[in-house]
Amino acid sequence: MKFKISRQIGENIWQTKKLTTRQKRILLKIRRPSAKSNFFQRFQTFRKLRIFYGTKPKQSLLNMEKRLDVILVRMNFCSNLSTARQWINHGFIKVNFSKVTIPSMLLTNGDIVSVCKNFIPFVKKNMQKIRVFKKHKLSHLEVNYKLCIGILLFEPQSVIFPSYFERNIISTLRRG
Repeated sequence: MKFKISRQIGENIWQTKKLTTRQKRILLKIRRPSAKSNFFQRFQTFRKLRIFYGTKPKQSLLNMEKRLDVILVRMNFCSNLSTARQWINHGFIKVNFSKVTIPSMLLTNGDIVSVCKNFIPFVKKNMQKIRVFKKHKLSHLEVNYKLCIGILLFEPQSVIFPSYFERNIISTLRRG
């Protein structure tokens, strides 16, 4: 299913999925010509955003950054969104010290995100794998890596996207 979506878009947009050599060859053949209309570029960026965040198209980009699964990735507890969603669905994550099983839950200012006590060693081991301290820290989050607790201080002022999104197109999506 993931490769089918990658084939429709013409590139691999998944963080975890590594393509086989056959799949890479197929994607190279599908590459569209470099002359793309402005509408096509906006549409492709919009599709990538929708696939990456898994939300409805009319939601605000800043609201996407306040989702629980995205916050877990930004706090560097998880390396990707699919892992964060799985941890939330299995009940390993707490918001304001109560268990939550909804990955798309929107957090508000001052919400405390924590990991269940019996799951903390696994999270610390996972953070060592992804080299958590090499990633940049965000100003709207306060994270204690020893206790695996983070606080959303205020709404994010900017949105961080993976490198495959066109930044100028994203700014036009925010306005329109």
